[in-house]
Amino acid sequence: MYSSTPKKRPKSKHNSSSPASTSKSSSSMIEPPNSLFPSKGEFLRLLAVLAIASSIALSCNYFANFFSSTSKPFCDSDLDSTNSFSDSCEPCPSNGECYQGKLECFHGYRRRGKLCVEDRDINETAEKLSKWQEVRLCKAYAQLLCHGTGTVWAGEHDIWNDLDDHELMQNVDNATYLYTKRRVIETIVKLLETRTNSHGIREFKCPDSLAEYYKPFPCRIRHLISKHVLTIVPVCAGLILCAMLFWKVRQKRHLSARAEELYNQVCDMLEENALRSKSINGGGDSWVVASWLRDHLLLPRERKDPHIWKKVEELVQEDSRVDRYPKLVKGESKVVWEWQVEGSLSSSRRRKKEGVKLKPDGGINTNLNQSNRTLKAGGVLRSGFGKGDSIALEVTKQTDCNIFTNLNFESHHNDLEIVEPSKPKAVAFKPCDVKYTDYTPCQEQDRAMRFPRENMIYRERHCPPEDEKLHCLIPAPKGYMTPFEWPKGRDYVHYANVPHKSLTVEKANQNWVEFKGNVFKFPGGGTMFPQGADAYIDELASVIPIADGTVRTALDTGCGVASWGAYMMKRNVLTMSFAPRDNHEAQVQFALERGVPAIIGVLGSINLPYPPRAFDMAQCSRCLIPWTSNEGMYLMEVDRVLRPGGYWVLSGPPINWKTYYQTWKRTKEDLKAEQSRIEEIAEQLCWEKKYEKGDIAIWRKKINDKSCRRKSADLCKSKDADDVWYKRMETCITPYPKVSSASEVAGGELKKFPARLFAVPPRIAKGLVEGVSAESYQEDNKLWKKHVNAYKRINNLIGTGRYRNIMDMNAGLGGFAAAVESRKSWVMNVVPTIAKDTLGVIYERGLIGIYHDWCEGFSTYPRTYDFIHANGVFSMYQDKCNFEDILLEMDRILRPEGSVIFRDGVDVLNKVRKIAGGMRWNTKMVDHEDGPLVPEKILVAVKQYWVGGSGNSTSNDE
Repeated sequence: MYSSTPKKRPKSKHNSSSPASTSKSSSSMIEPPNSLFPSKGEFLRLLAVLAIASSIALSCNYFANFFSSTSKPFCDSDLDSTNSFSDSCEPCPSNGECYQGKLECFHGYRRRGKLCVEDRDINETAEKLSKWQEVRLCKAYAQLLCHGTGTVWAGEHDIWNDLDDHELMQNVDNATYLYTKRRVIETIVKLLETRTNSHGIREFKCPDSLAEYYKPFPCRIRHLISKHVLTIVPVCAGLILCAMLFWKVRQKRHLSARAEELYNQVCDMLEENALRSKSINGGGDSWVVASWLRDHLLLPRERKDPHIWKKVEELVQEDSRVDRYPKLVKGESKVVWEWQVEGSLSSSRRRKKEGVKLKPDGGINTNLNQSNRTLKAGGVLRSGFGKGDSIALEVTKQTDCNIFTNLNFESHHNDLEIVEPSKPKAVAFKPCDVKYTDYTPCQEQDRAMRFPRENMIYRERHCPPEDEKLHCLIPAPKGYMTPFEWPKGRDYVHYANVPHKSLTVEKANQNWVEFKGNVFKFPGGGTMFPQGADAYIDELASVIPIADGTVRTALDTGCGVASWGAYMMKRNVLTMSFAPRDNHEAQVQFALERGVPAIIGVLGSINLPYPPRAFDMAQCSRCLIPWTSNEGMYLMEVDRVLRPGGYWVLSGPPINWKTYYQTWKRTKEDLKAEQSRIEEIAEQLCWEKKYEKGDIAIWRKKINDKSCRRKSADLCKSKDADDVWYKRMETCITPYPKVSSASEVAGGELKKFPARLFAVPPRIAKGLVEGVSAESYQEDNKLWKKHVNAYKRINNLIGTGRYRNIMDMNAGLGGFAAAVESRKSWVMNVVPTIAKDTLGVIYERGLIGIYHDWCEGFSTYPRTYDFIHANGVFSMYQDKCNFEDILLEMDRILRPEGSVIFRDGVDVLNKVRKIAGGMRWNTKMVDHEDGPLVPEKILVAVKQYWVGGSGNSTSNDE
């Protein structure tokens, strides 16, 4: 019936695949990957899945905690312990207090969630305060252990009070204030020792072990030394002994090496001298004086040690090439050395070094450096040490000492020629006894006691008669040294130069001078300026025009050690200081040693050695001069030397007597009366009071007498007010020069310094100086500039600061001082009493000076001037007194290795040179700068270094 065939289910494609493909697919599913690590894409997908999962987990945890947490209140602190952990409340932390479900942390804690944690700020504050108390108590205890002063135990209430005052407690609120202090005390109790005193108060002390840590370093060292003194002393002694031994060995080696070096130099010089003397064109002798070699080769410090040259002499004695024998040189027996061997190793070495070649004929062709040895063309330059001394130029060309490194006595300029006449034999002067080291002939103490004390007469000049004069050389003290150069010399002086300590004791509380090591130090203080001289001068400058050059010359009466004058030099003011030679030992000597102008002097019975109208200002700083005695005679003398318009400063008694009357041990009435009397005299003198404050009073002298109310009987009758040398002081007022108007300055108005230095002085402009006109004054200035330039070519240390204290023995119009004017030096211009009176002109130029008679001793200590200029002095005095006396006085005031320049006629200078040859001076004669035909010559001298009680000298003699 059914004829159709049944339909078949169609096969899927998968099933229709071949068995081979099925097998292949199955094997690929179980087959491992090609790499053990996932690919980059798989790794990033894995990280993303992990990040999403973590975020979901954290979010779920947060929301679960948020919704599951219940704001349980805290259990009250007073609940029974059985209920403390009820499910209905949180337990209260032990360091807090809970009430009505709220938590309040104790002081010193702060809440963090359900806990109370320590408050870091409060605890840090408490820790700092504890440390502060520890340091304070331990330092006090350490102070007690070291110095015996300080506290040991501190009470608790004291600590509480200290904490209250500390700045850290100012920032603590009231709630934590007491807690902080308790924490401090708790910490201190743990650190420090405690005890309870008899009053029941707890006290604290730093432990000994902790106090040791707070001891100062010097204290620890001191305790260490005291503890181990028996060990340290022998060790130090051993070290010092070893150091001394080492120094001795080193010194001995140095001595040997230096002696060997000098010996070689001697051989070279002797050989060269012998070769030159034997040359065809040679001249002179082949020998050399041994002492000249010594003085040329040895350094200044080596001259003080005889061992070096003794060693050289021993080496020379062992050398057979050098002949040694005595010879008469210039009338004196000298030991001479002569080179005997030619062609030695020394000779070959010398020729190779200096280019000396022997010619075939035996002559010498030399290529030596001629800058120091060549004689001038057309003339023969002799040394002055003896005919034929062929190395004398090399020996004497320089003094070869530290302070005269460049001083050259030989001329190196065509306009100056050395003049060497035969040198006469000198009579040698012996040194004085060392007790005369500080001898001042006209202020000698024993002689002074013979004179009355009234009006300080015994402190004035009293010169010895002819039979009592010393005819010997004043010695320098042992160890004498060249003073420090300015400005260091203002503050320091070598003790060896002025070996007197009395001022350091007598004036210890007045800041005058201090003794430190081997020098005196001058701090710039004074009795009336304890804050220092600069501060004192600043106060004066607020009233007196010091800074602009109006004030140039000043007078300091009773100067002490001249600190005021020293510091006025900073303001370009030259101060003439004076003080007597009294129980304040050597105060003027200290001043000059510091490089400050000063003389020995006193306001007594004779006039001061200055002309009228000399000083722009004067001052008395506790000088203790009795200004009101003798009817004001001393104030009248100050008025005489004070320029119209000048200033007088008084600081000290009786000014400010209301403050100091007890210190001065005087009554108020006495001091008040003295000041009133000074005021009356000042008004009588036509002075106007400008200032009084504290310890200082200042008056100004009026510029003329138009407004002065004076009696004619008060005026001095003398016609020559400049004639003051040994003239008795009178109780009268020196009249003003005449003026034509009330605005005119009596005597003439001066320019400000430095313009006034070369401006025509009023005395010359008015024709008051006989024979001097404005034109001749200007010519004199030009002449002295020319002279000084010539001096500098002879001695190139002039103007360098090496010569600080300079003296011109015959100053004339002050041309020499004006030509050398510099802040590095100052000049004491001396106008001889027998010369034309020009000292007033010198002061009008802004320079300083003094009248003096050179037949007498100068009012200064020995060794106070570095350089002396003597122009025509000996021609002036050749019929008045002995040259010998003047030269011995020059030697007294000249410092060792100081220099002198004489300018005079040749005959006079030959006499001077003969005497100077016996005074341990080295001398040279030089032609006038205008040529050898000018009869006026120049004699240059240098004083040798030598000290008392020793053969130490820079002499050229054996």
